[in-house]
Amino acid sequence: GLAGMPCDACRDGVRWVRPWLDHPRTAIEAYVAAHGLTFIEDDSNANPRFARNRLRLSVWPALLEAFPAAEVNLAAAARRLSDALPVMDVWRAQALPQLRVDALVSEFGPESTPASSALNAQLWATQSAALRRETLRHWYRDVAGKPMPARWVERLGEEIARLVTTQGAAHWPGLRLSLYRGVLSWDGGSSVVAGADACSEVRLCVAVAGDWPVASWGGCLRVREVVSGGVPPSLLAEVVVRQRLGGEQFQMGAGRPPRSLKKQFQALGVPAWQRSGPLVFAGERLIYVPGLGIDARTQAAEGVPQWSMDWLPGAISQ
Repeated sequence: GLAGMPCDACRDGVRWVRPWLDHPRTAIEAYVAAHGLTFIEDDSNANPRFARNRLRLSVWPALLEAFPAAEVNLAAAARRLSDALPVMDVWRAQALPQLRVDALVSEFGPESTPASSALNAQLWATQSAALRRETLRHWYRDVAGKPMPARWVERLGEEIARLVTTQGAAHWPGLRLSLYRGVLSWDGGSSVVAGADACSEVRLCVAVAGDWPVASWGGCLRVREVVSGGVPPSLLAEVVVRQRLGGEQFQMGAGRPPRSLKKQFQALGVPAWQRSGPLVFAGERLIYVPGLGIDARTQAAEGVPQWSMDWLPGAISQ
């Protein structure tokens, strides 16, 4: 970037050292000649088809002719930016943990975002505009593994702050971001999204643990062995995967009363756009709801073989 290529850097456990980076080409050529070293000349360096070569061969000479001090000034600016990078790393290590909170949505399967990776948007919104953008930029890179496009940093730096003040909620599918109850979450692609033909019922005979595709819903049901909190495998011998029809009741735990799905979703803070996943029934018995888990009324006793399940949208090829 603007800070230039580092002379010494560690990435993924590998140390990259570039001792010749600050030396002019003439010094490198003199060293090679003095020690009789063999070298390889990259023919592509003279090809004007590449932007780096057009810059070096055409733009740079014209720039130096018009502004003789350009090289010195740009190098000085790059050094200052390079000095700022480790300072930013220290700041990030101190600032981000203070803004992280547990995600409101507690169960979306093993592919969901770790709970502590959500951002306290209410606290974040109290920062200055510049700090909001910088924090958002670093946080998103940490959770998504890639940088947020600059136009989105500018837009969300203001948009989320406004939504927080009005206690609003929003969903940005392209970024996999959701704002709900003052918490900004990245769902890692595990949002519950219905397929184009989601109204259809799908019957499954689950004989073994593994991934069971449900093409009409655009995802698959992952069945896995668990020690507790699952259902008897025999209960999954014939199940129906279907949409909500209204009136369904779900029991969160033993001794707790069954309540409507709407109330259970609200209690766990599941946003409206993550409530459209398919329900799993065995006969008339509700077994599983994405975002809520296994209905307590169908759970197996401790110490017996049992399976649990997760809904994985977009995983139909598995």
